[in-house]
Amino acid sequence: MAAVNVDWKVVVPTGITALTLLGSVAYWAGTTRERADGATSKQASVPVPVAGPQLSNSANQNLTVLISPSLPTPTPPASPTSSQAPNLGVEFLFPRAGTTVSPEIIVHGKAHGIPSDKHLWLVTRREEGGDFWPKQQVVLNADGTFDKKIWDHGADGPLWICLLVGDDATTRRFNDWQKKGDKIGEWPPIQQDQSTGTFVGCERVTLDNPNSP
Repeated sequence: MAAVNVDWKVVVPTGITALTLLGSVAYWAGTTRERADGATSKQASVPVPVAGPQLSNSANQNLTVLISPSLPTPTPPASPTSSQAPNLGVEFLFPRAGTTVSPEIIVHGKAHGIPSDKHLWLVTRREEGGDFWPKQQVVLNADGTFDKKIWDHGADGPLWICLLVGDDATTRRFNDWQKKGDKIGEWPPIQQDQSTGTFVGCERVTLDNPNSP
């Protein structure tokens, strides 16, 4: 019999007439197990029946079987979850990049692929990639569009209007920030971190504030 992958060698001595094999594991009665390095150990004398093909050796001679170790079953890659949102997309219809806006800004846009466990927020920044101010949570219409009014009373100059996707914890944090600001009259910007969600789109506009110093 041809050898396949020598790890353990089973020698069936004279008098043993049947050997039951299943995959790469063998059970036999009163046999001697010999390792490739020559060491031997006595097996239990009680046969253990297993399902599988039967191999008989009726001749008055030893039968040598080489056992190949079982290989691990590969784990298939995980399927994308809804939170990964592979088809997420947003678009600003107004204002477009380069537009000059007043402190009262009506934002029109559309989005798709937002996971059911996520929330969409409009926020503003005064510097690209800088701290931001949450403005309004966005609820999409049936056709995926939205219309929201936001205010920004900062100084004249560049302004980034952005859409951000966050979870329940993000929304609680922004709501608490707004309530605290309403109480003390101050709304300090928020620094982006893992708890503030993910920016999914921005438009750079120019703020023209008549009351700007």
